[in-house]
Amino acid sequence: MACFRLHELKDVLSQLGLPKTGKKQDLTERILTLLSDAEASGTHGHGSRKSKYIPKEDVAKTIDDIYRQMDMSTSSHQLFTPLFIDDRGPGSLLL
Repeated sequence: MACFRLHELKDVLSQLGLPKTGKKQDLTERILTLLSDAEASGTHGHGSRKSKYIPKEDVAKTIDDIYRQMDMSTSSHQLFTPLFIDDRGPGSLLL
């Protein structure tokens, strides 16, 4: 999860129906807590806090889905990154 940006962490929490406010470290800890605890707390309704059970498998699948989306967008971006050969000789590539 170290490679996740703030946007991906918020996507994970949003898909799980949990608060997505805070710093990157707070969001990361919130997700890791879900993986280590049997239950997760979320805010539902009119600001009331209720306990909501989120199976670890669901958390892991959500993380995996977001990671795969992130990986695919990085891969497709790399496919279209133009390379220019410099006239300084072989092995001189410019991005």
